[in-house]
Amino acid sequence: MRVARRAPSGISVEALCRRGFVGLLDGLTTAAAMAPGETLEAYVEHRIRGAMLDFMRSANPAFAAARAASRDLARLLRRLRDEGSPHAGADELASGLGLDATAYADLLTRIAEAGLARIDVIDLEEGPQQDPSGEEPRACRRTLANAIVQLPLRERNLLGLLFEEELSIEEASAVLGCTSRAVTCLLTQTIHRLRADIGKE
Repeated sequence: MRVARRAPSGISVEALCRRGFVGLLDGLTTAAAMAPGETLEAYVEHRIRGAMLDFMRSANPAFAAARAASRDLARLLRRLRDEGSPHAGADELASGLGLDATAYADLLTRIAEAGLARIDVIDLEEGPQQDPSGEEPRACRRTLANAIVQLPLRERNLLGLLFEEELSIEEASAVLGCTSRAVTCLLTQTIHRLRADIGKE
């Protein structure tokens, strides 16, 4: 279901499930290719996810382009953080991507429209092998909470409006005194800063 939540609106959950079933069959028939020490469950899960993500990319070429741009943004934010600029703003990020301010806003909008600017895209429990004790997901959530505390104030306030006060984008834009598109762009940037901080490109 985490993969399904990433799907653009034009791709149905039913279609994704059908493609996941193909991945399941593929995993079961190619299990001999498992790496030493890898469990069948982890191997098959990887094949299912791969089949579903491949389907999403092939069914919507714009999604693949948006996903690549999303990774580039997260990697840039991570590099700038490591270089001592954890609060790099829109102008610095646009420059780092070789874009002007308008093109950068357009890029953030396309990423959001592809469904890649949601908090649930940060898969706190994803991985090739799950920790049955549940400790690893809890540690990831603590890491995310710490990353939120370190956000620039405006980005932290935006998350508070959207996820604590449960305001809509339009309502948040009224509180912040900006357009809905500006809120969408800021949210996209914020989610990618969090992804960069916790290593989820």
